[in-house]
Amino acid sequence: MGSVVTSGDFNGDGRRDIVSVARFNPAAPVSVLLSQGDGSFRRVDGVAAGALSIAAADLNGDGRLDVALPGGSGVATILFGKGDGTFEPPVGVGGGGTGGTTASSIAVGQLGGTDPGLDIALTDSNGLQVLLGKGDGTFSGPSTYPGWFPAELAIGDFTGDQHNDVALTRAVNYPAGEIVVLPGSAAGTLGAAITTPTDYPLGSPAVTDDDGDGVLDLVAVERAMFSHNAALYYGAGDGTFEDPVTADLGSSPSSVSVGDFDRDGAPDYAAETYLGDLFVLLATGEFAAAEISPVVADTPISATVADLNGDRADDIATATWSGKVIVSRNAPGAEVKPASLSFAPQTVGTAAAAQTLTVTNTGIPDLRIGAVSVDAAGFSAGGTCRGAVVPAGGSCTVSVGFTPAAQGARGATLTIAGDQAGGPTRIPLSGTGVAPGSGAATRDTTPPRLTLKARRDLRVTLSCSETCHFDVSATIDARTARRLRLSKKPLVVARSRGNLTPGVSTTVRLRLSRKASRAFAKQRAVVVTVAATASDAAGNRTSSRVRIRLRGATR
Repeated sequence: MGSVVTSGDFNGDGRRDIVSVARFNPAAPVSVLLSQGDGSFRRVDGVAAGALSIAAADLNGDGRLDVALPGGSGVATILFGKGDGTFEPPVGVGGGGTGGTTASSIAVGQLGGTDPGLDIALTDSNGLQVLLGKGDGTFSGPSTYPGWFPAELAIGDFTGDQHNDVALTRAVNYPAGEIVVLPGSAAGTLGAAITTPTDYPLGSPAVTDDDGDGVLDLVAVERAMFSHNAALYYGAGDGTFEDPVTADLGSSPSSVSVGDFDRDGAPDYAAETYLGDLFVLLATGEFAAAEISPVVADTPISATVADLNGDRADDIATATWSGKVIVSRNAPGAEVKPASLSFAPQTVGTAAAAQTLTVTNTGIPDLRIGAVSVDAAGFSAGGTCRGAVVPAGGSCTVSVGFTPAAQGARGATLTIAGDQAGGPTRIPLSGTGVAPGSGAATRDTTPPRLTLKARRDLRVTLSCSETCHFDVSATIDARTARRLRLSKKPLVVARSRGNLTPGVSTTVRLRLSRKASRAFAKQRAVVVTVAATASDAAGNRTSSRVRIRLRGATR
């Protein structure tokens, strides 16, 4: 089944709005959520027109977005937009429709023909139906291609002939499936099927160009019992597709959408599961490993991707089984470790050894940090964070000093102000000033105790006996680096830095560089040395290392 939620500017104010339909309730109104420009929305109920999927486009050439639904009083139903977020009464097109409950997927695009208008393709119990738009809100046809139901569809030029094609995904001899491309033509007719077998039936197909080679690819979710994958099929340019690259989402997936979440110009993917997990998969020229986002508090069925709050970063609007639309804002995160700092007793008028906080961007857009400040005398803040632009997964450091001017306990709050979700981050600071000669201030010369464990998937677990800064890396020796044609010297292939809280185990996933990932994928196994160094606030250091054998294709 296609998506039941889409986005666009339905009231002409330059902001992206959301429109959704109730999948199994034809009497329910089309729900319009008009953007207020700050991530909030005002709901406007439209006419009753429940359907199994939805598409939005200007179908009558008046500059206003309309909504197309499969089935209803015709092969398709059009809600012509008034330009204020409301719609005219439903108009059936195509004549003799089969009813909304039998039509499963719809898409709008240019499929040829002599008229300039956008065309509609949908699947219903009669097969694939194509309505060629005339540009004025009327359509010729439908042209019916029997046998292609049930199936989900997407429109794009998969054969490289400058004519859009229709790609269908469906089950064949379950649990197997197939991708079927019906080639388009200048006349608006579709040619003989080009078939790519798939291991599982696919759903929620979306068009992308993941590797930027100008040949369209297809991303979808696998719809089969015990399958947990989103799958990326690279196009061959002739209507066929290569074997898929998959990402395991951990449970049955419901949908996948294409966007650009890190603003690098390359396509990324948002995938959701029926358990309510939301994943973002960043483009790397390959299907990247998943970065999990907060759980959607309902059962997702489909989603749309757009910049919904005007910050130039794509967000996600999810439609759920209960009829809700949940917006997940794409915002940078600011994770600070450790979560507090405490200085040992320090002689009045002298400076304690500086302690370091690490600020990591746990979101996807760049984290832009403005002021870094403390609110009490005796404490100071420096480091690299003030004015920094921190990319996704990147970090900066705040160096905190303590110079007590008087005896007694002192406290302060460090504030890190940026555009992170939730507003400024505040870290408590504490220290105590003691009289000269009291003997209370002593230098710590004992190194921390570091525990290191590494798994074959490059998940590394670290713990430290006190607050520590760590640096952990994976290195291949010179012989291996030469054999893989990566370097003539020992080569660090992955690295991570951060802070450890006393007694708390922290697991980090080391990410191979793109070049190393491709080289490793061709090997049965590669031996790497995982080495970690930890340092405490007094500058004492300790280290540990282990050797592990990586399976091929670890990313």
